Amino acid sequence: MAIHAAAPCPIDVKEQMIEWWGPIIHEYYSSTEGAGFTAIGPEEWLAHRGSVGKPAPGSVRVLGEDGAELPQGEPGALYFQIGSRFEYHNDPAKTGAAYEPGGFASVRRALSAISMRRAICS
Repeated sequence: MAIHAAAPCPIDVKEQMIEWWGPIIHEYYSSTEGAGFTAIGPEEWLAHRGSVGKPAPGSVRVLGEDGAELPQGEPGALYFQIGSRFEYHNDPAKTGAAYEPGGFASVRRALSAISMRRAICS
């Protein structure tokens, strides 16, 4: 077993790694702030190349620039349902901008690589 963590592994790099090592690479994504966690195993990734997996625990929303929820398969910013609210030190504006009205959180700078991908497996 090998684990790739933190940022999403580029598709071409992961394909080369699997070709070299075999289907043993598991991947997870999580932000430093704890706003979201996804995980995917090698078999599921091969069936959904470019995916960062399913959220665990909770659920995820993909929102467009206007804040509206997008249909499955459309690229957008990921917002995760999280158990406890995080705050940025001495920065209430940044903290407020991380949350959408339903309480889901996003860390846009950390998610930019994910937001343009095929996103979450169904």
